[in-house]
Amino acid sequence: MAEPKKVYGKKSHKDENKPHQANAVAGLVINILFWPGLGTIIGGETKTGVWQMILFAIGALLSLILIGIPLAIGIWIWAIVTSINQIKASEE
Repeated sequence: MAEPKKVYGKKSHKDENKPHQANAVAGLVINILFWPGLGTIIGGETKTGVWQMILFAIGALLSLILIGIPLAIGIWIWAIVTSINQIKASEE
């Protein structure tokens, strides 16, 4: 039985969704230091990043009456975990 032909230089469908490691690391730094969600977008997950940014903004506004503090912290943690998962996915 003949072996399938190997094609070099072509990306598989699996590689197309894989974030670049430098983008994933930069996204983690941005999610930690600047604005949660922005780093997720840089890492390649646009829809998730936009939701994180919107919810963090709502949490920041609601922090004026203290109820938004847990929401903002939760979204910040979610953004960091998403970035860590992007880094792990880029290493595979």
